[in-house]
Amino acid sequence: MSTEVETWTTVQKHDGVLSFDDDVEVDHPYGDEDEAALEAEVNGNWTPQEKALHEARLKAKAKRRVRKSSSRSESLSESLSGELADGDSHSPKGKVPVPNDRKSRTGKGRGLPKKGGAGGKGVWGAAGMVYEVEEPDVKDPNYDEVAQGDTVYATVVPELDERELEKTINPIVQEYFEHGDTKEVQMLLKELNLGHHKYEFSSLAVSLSLEGKASHRELTSRLLRDLVGKELSESDMARAFDKILKELPDLMLDTPEAPQMLGQFIARAIADHALPMAFLDRYKGKVDCDHARAALDRAAVLLSMKREMVRLDNVWGVGGGLRPVKHLVKEALIEWVFAGLQRTHTACQNRSSLEVPHFHHELVYEAVVMVLESKGDTAIKMMCKLLQAFWKIGLITVDQMNRGFQRVYDELPEINLDVPHAHSIMESFTDLCYQESVITKQLRDSCPSRGRKRFVSEGDGGLIKIYGREPGSNANYVQLIFCPFERTNPTDNWQTGRMGRQRKRVVTGEADPPPTRKDEKPATLQRKEKKKKLDIGKIFINISIGLCIFSLIWFFYALYMRSSLAKRVVTLHHSPPVLDANSTSAEVSPERFWGSYRPQVYFGMKTRSPRSVVTGMMWMRQFSEVDVNLRHTCEQGDRLQGYGWLMHDGLSFGVQEIHDSDFTLTTEFVKRMGGEHGGDWTWRITAKQHSSAPHAPVISLMFYAAADTQGSLEAHVEERNRLGSITGFSEELGNFKITFRKPVAGESSSAKYASYNYLQTVSPGLERLTDIVRNSLNRRFVYSPPNGEKRQYIAVDTYKPPHQQHQQKPADPRKESDFVLHQVTVQTPFQIEVLFESGSFHDRPNQLSAAAMTEELEKRKAAFDAKFEKTFGLQAKGLGQAQVKFSKAALSNMLGGMGYFYGQSVVQSVYNEYPLLYPEGALFTAVPSRSFFPRGFLWDEGFHQLLLSKWDPQVTREATAHWLDLVNMEGWIPREQILGDEARSKVPAEFVVQRNENANPPTLFLALQKLVEQLQANPDAESSQPTLPFLRRLYPRLQTWFEWYNTTQTGPLPNSYRWRGRDKDTNLFLNPKTLTSGLDDYPRASHPSAEERHVDLHCWMALASGIMASVARLLGEPHQEYERTHQKLSDNGLLDELHWSDQLRSFSDYGNHTQAVSLQQEKVYVPPGQPRHQFPVARLVRSVRRAPKPQFVNALGYISLFPFLLHVLTPDSPKLEHIFRDMRDVDKLWTPYGLRSLSRADPLYMKRNTEHDAPYWRGPIWININYLAVRALHHYSNTDGPYQEKAAALYQELRTNIMNNVYRQYAETGYIWEQYNDSTGKGQGSHPFTGWSALTVLIMAEQY
Repeated sequence: MSTEVETWTTVQKHDGVLSFDDDVEVDHPYGDEDEAALEAEVNGNWTPQEKALHEARLKAKAKRRVRKSSSRSESLSESLSGELADGDSHSPKGKVPVPNDRKSRTGKGRGLPKKGGAGGKGVWGAAGMVYEVEEPDVKDPNYDEVAQGDTVYATVVPELDERELEKTINPIVQEYFEHGDTKEVQMLLKELNLGHHKYEFSSLAVSLSLEGKASHRELTSRLLRDLVGKELSESDMARAFDKILKELPDLMLDTPEAPQMLGQFIARAIADHALPMAFLDRYKGKVDCDHARAALDRAAVLLSMKREMVRLDNVWGVGGGLRPVKHLVKEALIEWVFAGLQRTHTACQNRSSLEVPHFHHELVYEAVVMVLESKGDTAIKMMCKLLQAFWKIGLITVDQMNRGFQRVYDELPEINLDVPHAHSIMESFTDLCYQESVITKQLRDSCPSRGRKRFVSEGDGGLIKIYGREPGSNANYVQLIFCPFERTNPTDNWQTGRMGRQRKRVVTGEADPPPTRKDEKPATLQRKEKKKKLDIGKIFINISIGLCIFSLIWFFYALYMRSSLAKRVVTLHHSPPVLDANSTSAEVSPERFWGSYRPQVYFGMKTRSPRSVVTGMMWMRQFSEVDVNLRHTCEQGDRLQGYGWLMHDGLSFGVQEIHDSDFTLTTEFVKRMGGEHGGDWTWRITAKQHSSAPHAPVISLMFYAAADTQGSLEAHVEERNRLGSITGFSEELGNFKITFRKPVAGESSSAKYASYNYLQTVSPGLERLTDIVRNSLNRRFVYSPPNGEKRQYIAVDTYKPPHQQHQQKPADPRKESDFVLHQVTVQTPFQIEVLFESGSFHDRPNQLSAAAMTEELEKRKAAFDAKFEKTFGLQAKGLGQAQVKFSKAALSNMLGGMGYFYGQSVVQSVYNEYPLLYPEGALFTAVPSRSFFPRGFLWDEGFHQLLLSKWDPQVTREATAHWLDLVNMEGWIPREQILGDEARSKVPAEFVVQRNENANPPTLFLALQKLVEQLQANPDAESSQPTLPFLRRLYPRLQTWFEWYNTTQTGPLPNSYRWRGRDKDTNLFLNPKTLTSGLDDYPRASHPSAEERHVDLHCWMALASGIMASVARLLGEPHQEYERTHQKLSDNGLLDELHWSDQLRSFSDYGNHTQAVSLQQEKVYVPPGQPRHQFPVARLVRSVRRAPKPQFVNALGYISLFPFLLHVLTPDSPKLEHIFRDMRDVDKLWTPYGLRSLSRADPLYMKRNTEHDAPYWRGPIWININYLAVRALHHYSNTDGPYQEKAAALYQELRTNIMNNVYRQYAETGYIWEQYNDSTGKGQGSHPFTGWSALTVLIMAEQY
């Protein structure tokens, strides 16, 4: 017991509670008897009964509520009394007396009735019994809360666990999306105990916004910015984004564009200082996930492109407005005031960097407000000097200066509440500005002022002018005029100041009339003047009312016109469509109804209808080192050794080879007409292992059918898991059946051992098919061949949607469709067939399978070979079999790359605040690349049809008609067609929206030129018969399309033209791109302006006007205007005047240009002692060493050749000599592989355009322009002129170089490429690129 007492007596002072080790004299409130008892206890002299009684009391005290001192600043006596009142450990008797305490002072009760019949007054129970102290009852009427001491009650909020976290946070975020109040979210988060899960709030908010609208993402970015430093730290935010990057593959299942969106979130967070600048650096070279790498690359690109916060503030397209402008204006003004020693033009440059000329009045407004809120004369003088500088150099106009000051005048009463002397400061500042010629006298005089009380001690300060009695009134009046006076010299008269105020006081009662002044006017004259003033007032009132009415009428008219103009972009052309609505149906065009119209997948077929039943194939290698290598959509990342069609006639059959790592798949299909729904077709897939493969690989083939929102599918299962067939029905196909045959070793062999699996589920969209299959794979299946070991393999099982840990997935509004898949796992070599049979084909002779299919396929191959030789005649030209096979593959890949798309484009005009959906439409078109560009491009399609028109003019007519049926009433066609969810899934979000001021080269006129030439050369040919009625229906739309170019793309001078849509950010681009021209980063004027003239567009318009004249003449329509336009634009004198540079001796663009530009590392100032990671990452930015001036752009390349390429130059033009010399110069354009795009001597040759933008049209060889060059050389070599022989020699040499190199690269790599290296000839860029690179076939055939 003594040990316990020693411990108590050595307790130290904590939290303001006094311990007994402190050297303080204390008067104990208990007596000597108690001290004796304490001493007896310490010495161990207590009796056992006393000892037991004391220990019980101590235990009871320990259970009492701990009371805390209310303040550390209480007096010593209060601390002591409070400490002892709470029960001192030194007092064996317990509590000391407390005033007004209802409890017994002796600790033995208050004289209550006896318990147990023993004891007396003040005694509870019998002697020796111990009772625990009762806690006070709050319901007791005598309960006194004050008497309980300074009890501290605290609400303990338990930490949220992971299960409750999502349920709690999701409603908060969803409500925030409705009200947008970040402060309310902060308040709600303060009430929650997120603990170590605090960072997950950010990841949940971002994940929810990814599936929402752009406005939700904008709100989320603002929320993250406002929470950092308050409820969350930068490390919490970084941890949240780390988590989202790890979960990105799961997020993409619901939001395919999640990587691009996440990249925008990261860039915005770094710009808002919510994420540390070093966040991206931590991931450099450490990211394995392609999706995470795409997100980080997107963020890096945005941070490199967006120079100012104003840019990233609008990254979601819905935020920003004036807020960031105000922010930057304030920062700039503060910097000017506190760095006044800097030169004035630095401030002017800072102001120009705002890039918001329509908000320059905001600068004036903020400057004046800063003067009113400042102290001293420094700010007044500095701001006056700054405004004077802006005024003198014309950076601020009169209207902007007046508007800025007038805004301050209007808000002066409110400003005066915070700045009492605002009126006087304003008067001083306006006077100073007027003296410095910053503002006009009228603006100075309109400055408001506030009158104040005058005191006798201040002197008169003005004159009192007393007038007589008012006519018709008994009241006398005194008018007091308080006039601030100013005397120029002792002899001058007093003059009233400009800010004088008048007040009238009416004095009632009788008084002597005041004496009249001599110069006072009679009352009658005063009434006349008053009436005259009233008449003038009425006139002004009537004028004002008239102006108001006119303004209202004009406002509503402008509103109507804006609404009308906003609808024009989504209003289709009024003329009848070129193609009938059922032109692609099975009734009208049965032979083209089914086809390989899904270029984005390795193998698949569909119908030419808006909602088709689609079929396709996937495959994967079993027992490989890669976990799951599922192949479905064409991807460059699959790194196949080669794939593409070897033979394809565009109608009835096709043969394709796909070379995987250690095996080759050959896919063949044959169609047979019959019935009312497009007939039957059969697939045959043959698999063979490569000779270099050590073991025969085991492959899983997956054949599927999916109904795209229409029709139904039913699976028929045989032999446990083997899917024998699928039956279905749709309005377009009627009843049909798809049969899956068993794999065999050869055509006549017996069935091979195989394992079978199938999947039957639903899909919300065709773009989700790969994900559905991937998420249904399971390893629980066993592959056990008769003579081999048993091994587990991967196969489809029950589909389970991915679990969304932190998202409440919104319901997909799309209708779900049936999806059935058949998987067969078998070892190579093998052959398997899939049959489609139409229910309306009643008289089919036999099934199109086995020997019947082989026979039909051989017939089609022979017919294809014969037609190919008849059309192109390559063998007759002496080309070898290998080159002929290559040419057939090039043509077949373009035919096999034809796609049928249906959907809506997303478009926007200057009259639309947000993008709109274009009317639904169909597009039958070739695609440039099945892997990288599986959609329609306007300027590519003209080149595609040059080749296809030779093979099948009907394909060209239908494709051109589909494109022109998409023209709107203005004459604009969206240059990139992204129709349908499947096509949109392959396009980054920033390229989806098409803007109606942007054009593309009108290359479709090249295809129309070929159709017209075919018709004129052989009008009786069967293939040319439909051309004339086709042109007649096409002509109204063709007219509008031509007029759109001729009016919206005009240049500053008559008969000049300029591409719209150039990049305007001149700070980051070495040379701002011109994507609309098709030649992307080809060097143009270094500083984009409205004064530019583009020579290539001039030549395109010369070509188009000539073809329009030919078509109009052929149709019997007025053609004189087109003839005049063509003659004017083809005038070589005009062309020389607009685009020939005598200094450069070449055709050039004209604009505001300087050659002295380069990309340099940005200088980021880091104040001493500040950590580097808190400041922006240094980027490559453009440095302009010499100011630009209007001049010809000295960039020799493809643009310089356009007058020659499009035959604008006459055969005797002396300019041809310069062009031929430059073409053949190896230091300029000539290479052994073709013409390079930009002269090797040019300063921008092979230079990057930005930090992340490699050279594209700055050196590599492009086949489409080389085709035009060979075509032009062929033209001039067959036309009389002084340069005919030179053109013929160049023609033979260039033709040989191009076709040899393209063929050689195909033989080495298995691909036709997008472009070719000008130094080595190697293919580069996207592949396979069987768009315009397939024009090599025409070069080999010499058909131009």
